[in-house]
Amino acid sequence: MVTNKIKVVPRCKGGKLYEDYILKEYLIYKLYNVITDNSFRVRLLKIKYIDTGRNNKEDISWAFMIEPNNMLARRISAFPVKKDNLRYKHTDTTNIDLMFLFQYMIGNTDLTITKRHNVELFKYKDHTKPNLIMIPYDFDFAGLVNAQYANPAEKLDITSVRERYYLGMCRTDEQYQIVIDIFKQKESEIFQTIDEFEFLGNRAKNSTRKYIEDFYQELHKSNFIEKKLNSTCR
Repeated sequence: MVTNKIKVVPRCKGGKLYEDYILKEYLIYKLYNVITDNSFRVRLLKIKYIDTGRNNKEDISWAFMIEPNNMLARRISAFPVKKDNLRYKHTDTTNIDLMFLFQYMIGNTDLTITKRHNVELFKYKDHTKPNLIMIPYDFDFAGLVNAQYANPAEKLDITSVRERYYLGMCRTDEQYQIVIDIFKQKESEIFQTIDEFEFLGNRAKNSTRKYIEDFYQELHKSNFIEKKLNSTCR
């Protein structure tokens, strides 16, 4: 099926600060593409707005469009699941562990499987893979973006989106290590993606890089699982 709709994410206010928010959120999607193919692809846009009520005043700003669900489903050989009463136990273990470690990396707590808040669910067509794939979107509340309007999820013991908090399931050390190793293998590509993103100014790019560097410094410590994952996992 060919879609005739595509989601476009524009800046919500004028000014360079809000342009940086859009560019950082776009970059988050690109970073998740590095980690897994089970992720939404995005394309950067420059949009010209013409205000017909103000003498056709023009404004050009950044935006990005997000891969439609049916296109993503076709790409990963799956189909969308539109149910709001599912639980994490219905999801693929490696997929959800990758997703939650990524959310920890970018400092995002604004998602939950309940009512599919900022996530979409997919089921592989392969009957030997019965568990659901959970794919996140909408990252503007992430600490990496650090938007002025963003707050951490309620009931968490943090006061700023810049503080990282692991929301994933409790696993054995061996299970954790599977996804930790994937992030370690992708480390150079993650930083290359940041460094080669030409549209962020130096200040915003340096801040972004430093935030991810802090994550990898944590990840390489021997007590990372005990101190950062087991302390808050569910």
